[in-house]
This record gives sequence, structure tokens and C-alpha cells, in this order.
Amino acid sequence: MPSIIIGIAAFLFLLGMEYKTAFLEIYLQGEWKVGSKEVALTFDDCPLEPYTSQILNTLAEHNLQATFFIIGERSVKYPAVIRRMLNEGHSIGNHGYTGMKPALLLKDSTAEGIIHTQNVLKKITGVRPKLLRLPSGIPQRDIKNVVDKENLRMIFANVFIVKERQKTADEIVFHILRHTKSGSIVLLHGDHREMVKALPNIIRGIEKNNLKFVALNQ
Repeated sequence: MPSIIIGIAAFLFLLGMEYKTAFLEIYLQGEWKVGSKEVALTFDDCPLEPYTSQILNTLAEHNLQATFFIIGERSVKYPAVIRRMLNEGHSIGNHGYTGMKPALLLKDSTAEGIIHTQNVLKKITGVRPKLLRLPSGIPQRDIKNVVDKENLRMIFANVFIVKERQKTADEIVFHILRHTKSGSIVLLHGDHREMVKALPNIIRGIEKNNLKFVALNQ
């Protein structure tokens, strides 16, 4: 488990047993990597047009599957994009209902948003997702209860870029290729232009290392 998680968990001990326990339970049961010689491309905050469809076009050109973590309110606006993801063999997961950032440790509607997104995606696709990437904020007990009730698989990542949307395409490519290795789950965002520009070079660079792209099973 990354050292930063251990440090944050120690900090949370001072903030109350409820937060600490929920935090540790969620992060310890989460998935941080895939199999040997495999790489999983995952895209958060989807869909947003035209960017997500452009990313899907690039993946189709390379005959690759990825995993998309969906914001519920965006799926209501772009249901056809969600259906296209599934039709083309990609996996989808829950990323909460809104892209707004909840205040640190304050009670918010994150858990309700996860359930709402489950219901919205069930209406669009006919199935309830089994994958979840935690929305921003510190896990609270109500979020842990939703994870257990919905039998969700918590998906994290060991390759990501801080403030990705502020980076150029070349900076994104450089960072991702520098850190991606066998077993990596790569966290990208499917809602901005620089990622669209970066993706072909990311794919080609990873392929040169003889790593296989996989979508996370739902």
C-alpha cells in the first residue's frame, strides 16, 4: 500500500474512529494493480463531449478496451456515449453523481450520489455497475455502507498525474510513460483536449514495452 496512504491514515486517527475505520477498510479492500505484463487504462469524470467520444475513437483505432468511471449527471446528458462504451467492449464504473468537490470531512451527499448513479446507469445500460472509483473526499461510514450494500469493487490507481488538466499533451505522455510498468492501473481523465492529444502516444509507448492492455472486469 502506498506510503502516502499510511500517513493519511495516521492523520485520520486524530480525527475520530469512525473516519479512520471507514478510510482503512475502503483502502485496504481496494484494487491497486492488474496482472503481470498487463496495464489498465482508466478514465475518470466521463463522459464529456466531444472529448470522450474522441478517446473512444482512438481506442477503437488501436483495438483496445479501457475502463470508464462515470459521473451520473453527465451520463444523463450523454446516454448514447455510455451505451457506445459497452457496445465496444469497454467497462464502466461509478464515480459519483457530481464532479463538485465535497468539503473535507463534512457530511455530504457523496454516498447518495453513488446510489443515484447506480440507478441512472442501470436505466441506461440495464445493469448496475460493479466498479467504483471513489469520488473526491475522505471516505465516511455511509460510503463504506454503500460499497458493501452494492457489492462494489473499489478501484484505485498507481499511475496518475496531479493537476492533469493543467498539463500539456507532451507532459502527460512523458509522465505516464515514465511511471507505467507491468501491473499498472493508469488514471487519466476523459474530459479534456490535452488527453485526447496525448492518448495515441501513450498507447504506442506502452505497447513498445510489450504490455497488454486490459479492461477491468465488471
